[in-house]
Amino acid sequence: MTSRFDTAPPAPDGTGSAEDAPPRKSAPATTRGRKADTRAADTGAPDTVAPDTVAPDTVAPDTHEEAARDAGGHEDAAAALDAVYVETTRLCERLHRRYLDIVRVALSRAGDDAITPVQALMLLDLGDGEVELRDLLDRGYYLSTTATYNIRKLAESGYLEQTRSQRDRRMSRLRLTRRGQALRDRLEDLDAERGRAFLSRPEMAEKLETTLEVLRELERSFFDQMSYRRL
Repeated sequence: MTSRFDTAPPAPDGTGSAEDAPPRKSAPATTRGRKADTRAADTGAPDTVAPDTVAPDTVAPDTHEEAARDAGGHEDAAAALDAVYVETTRLCERLHRRYLDIVRVALSRAGDDAITPVQALMLLDLGDGEVELRDLLDRGYYLSTTATYNIRKLAESGYLEQTRSQRDRRMSRLRLTRRGQALRDRLEDLDAERGRAFLSRPEMAEKLETTLEVLRELERSFFDQMSYRRL
């Protein structure tokens, strides 16, 4: 007699034995991985890193090095400004010499080789009418000894007349002669011609006005240093 315990259970489809049934499919690897990650996140696994947590290999910037770099940058900027200041003062001197060269060429072309460029500039400073020597010195910032010599040479060459002041015999009054006026007019025309050529570009007009303001500020700075003995 066959026991019921010896009878094999029916197959899933009802036609075969249990050994003939197909093996049960396991879950895909990706599914298992997601489940494992979920369990790890729920249990606080050691490999979990919070979003706002700084990673161990992150190094904060060295504030001392940044401060040193900033200080070095400020020192470089200050040194650059010092160089600009020095170059500007030296440029004023070179500019004056270049201007005297231009006046020298103009005098040579006009046949007025009897006077120097500095003496010719004094004619421009005289203007029209009579001028006292003291006023001329204030206008052109000439040295007294140099101005006295140049005025004597201009008078000897017939470019100006020199008379004594009626109020103070120690003071001289100066007036251009016709020859001096003619030379002064030629120099003024030459200045106007050079100015129009330099300002032919529209953007140069604004730059020139700014340059004039800066140079006047620089002159006042020098004057204050000498007046208040800040040297």
